[in-house]
Amino acid sequence: MGRVQLFEIRLSQGRVVYGPGEPLAGTVHLRLGAPLPFRGSLPAGEHNFPFQFLLPGSQM
Repeated sequence: MGRVQLFEIRLSQGRVVYGPGEPLAGTVHLRLGAPLPFRGSLPAGEHNFPFQFLLPGSQM
């Protein structure tokens, strides 16, 4: 099996559609079967990386 066993983006609000200017938040869930050399070294196992940002507003 490869190094990355699972790469999943979990959105906090569970919505399907988001509009311009709305906040988007969630967690990137990563399961590694072997260490991943990324900014030093990311060890094997489960990792969660929270994120949040505003979607760009519409331009008319």
